[in-house]
Amino acid sequence: MTLRSYVRKAALAALAFSALTLSACGAGGGIPSSTLSLRAVDDDRLISTARDTGELELTVGEEFQFRVVRLTADSDNTDSDEVTTVCRYYFIPSGIAEANSLGVLKALEPGTTRMEARFRTSGLDVADRVYLNVRVNPAPEEEVPAT
Repeated sequence: MTLRSYVRKAALAALAFSALTLSACGAGGGIPSSTLSLRAVDDDRLISTARDTGELELTVGEEFQFRVVRLTADSDNTDSDEVTTVCRYYFIPSGIAEANSLGVLKALEPGTTRMEARFRTSGLDVADRVYLNVRVNPAPEEEVPAT
């Protein structure tokens, strides 16, 4: 097989795939797109989106309650689902804060970290992600009365 015939076959395969994908989307119920957002539980305030990384400042020992919402849209409709309990949470660097599947973010040590909430419908699916920059301040020192 010559290079020219190989390139021609690859181009035809890519064109056929694109045509199939576009025809599926145009027929309604096409391939859905999805995105994550992070919200405060107490007032439903939007903290972070896939496009805009939020900032949060806590004190060592303080907790913040959040929820992760997945917005799914296709050509027919838009849905939102809470996915907090099925997300995985990662911190870089680790040890400054932690989060659990109930949506509780806890400040552990002074410093700055970045939380990543990651959701995937299956092992074959591309993961949706939302990020949050977390700054943890030291706990205020208690004044010891003089004796």
